[in-house]
Amino acid sequence: MTLDEERALAVRAMFQRIVARYDLVNRIMTLGLDQRWRARAAALARPHGGLALDVGTGTGDLALALLARGARAVVGVDFAPAMLARAGAKAGRNGALSLALADALELPFREAGDWTRDKLAVLGYYLPGFTTATKRAPERYFVDGLAGSGVNVIKSSGERVCGSALLALHTRPPFTRCLLLERSPKNVQALKARTAAFGDRAIVERGDVNANLLTLMRRHVNRAAPTLCLLDQEGLDVRWRTVRDLADFRTRSGKVELLILFDADGLHRVLSREAGSASEARLTGFFGGRDWKQVHDEVVAGNLHGEAAQTEYVRLYEQKLRHLGYDTTLHRPIRYGGPTGKVMYWLIFATTHTAGKEIMDYAFQRAFRSGITFTLPGVPPARP
Repeated sequence: MTLDEERALAVRAMFQRIVARYDLVNRIMTLGLDQRWRARAAALARPHGGLALDVGTGTGDLALALLARGARAVVGVDFAPAMLARAGAKAGRNGALSLALADALELPFREAGDWTRDKLAVLGYYLPGFTTATKRAPERYFVDGLAGSGVNVIKSSGERVCGSALLALHTRPPFTRCLLLERSPKNVQALKARTAAFGDRAIVERGDVNANLLTLMRRHVNRAAPTLCLLDQEGLDVRWRTVRDLADFRTRSGKVELLILFDADGLHRVLSREAGSASEARLTGFFGGRDWKQVHDEVVAGNLHGEAAQTEYVRLYEQKLRHLGYDTTLHRPIRYGGPTGKVMYWLIFATTHTAGKEIMDYAFQRAFRSGITFTLPGVPPARP
């Protein structure tokens, strides 16, 4: 055991011992000012209508102050179980406060660019639209095939923002269950900690999106229920056979709705930098055939450049989704630096329902540069 681990155990044991008198000691030592400090911190956070993460939540006073200031939901994290039990007792039946046992120093954060806000804003609009449109169904599910750790860090500011998993779990009306698949062991540990308070509504599994997703869906997802699947991939992670199997998953009317991140710029980099059969096999696996070469040949011939070439790859992907039986596909570029900036990636949406098309079309129109944020008050800036 390292010195840092010994110190962590000692600190945890100390807080475990003093939990019964922790609040009283705080009041006495600060002459009651600790309550004013927390109220002031909650006011400065301006959490009204947003989500908040309280790291080192202790007995929950700051988390409850954030809720009192209008936060839609708060996740409180602490590494002392007795402290969390005390916070839970204070919260009572307040379902807007979720508590998770975790060491803050061991929670990884996925770095993200400013443009990530637009993607999250799309989800922020679409998720409640989906659950509202399907509320008459007995069950509804959210599936994230590449879930990450649950929290992102905006590189330029160090700001923490909720990832798709936490957005889905906090959506109202709620999803029956959220199946969250992640390959990284460290991210899985963090995601389990951040979603523990949701009980069996959050199903966190370690595995590969291509090798394990469909097996886990058959185990955890009702195949007759409305389901939305997010594939937030980097590069060419998701093979076409996985997309095809998702399209065939449901047993009743409609298909699993898909929201896919399409890294057309990354695809172009593979084509320009990787030569030989290995890169071609990778692209063929991504598209489910060699028809990508038709677009590539146009690029090589000089007939397509830049964003126009990206758009053709996106259209080809959408065409193949329609061949799987999706009546409607929509796409939208996510740009860096505003509406005329460089395209970082594309969001592609596929559905068989008119309502889904209308809701996503609305989300695409409203979300981009909307100013919606999913910040986590109370978390310090990222360490260098």
